[in-house]
Amino acid sequence: MAEEQTKACCQRTIERMLRVIRESYVSFPVIKDVPCEECKEILAIRVYAKPE
Repeated sequence: MAEEQTKACCQRTIERMLRVIRESYVSFPVIKDVPCEECKEILAIRVYAKPE
């Protein structure tokens, strides 16, 4: 399975969601499927432990 390059718009959405998860969530794992804000591609966000 080849590693896919993430589009810049999708990377911004991933970074924003990770920031929201880091600042707001207290229970893990967090498993979300969110649409990219620009291209509307579905992005899988998976966080299994609280980021340090």
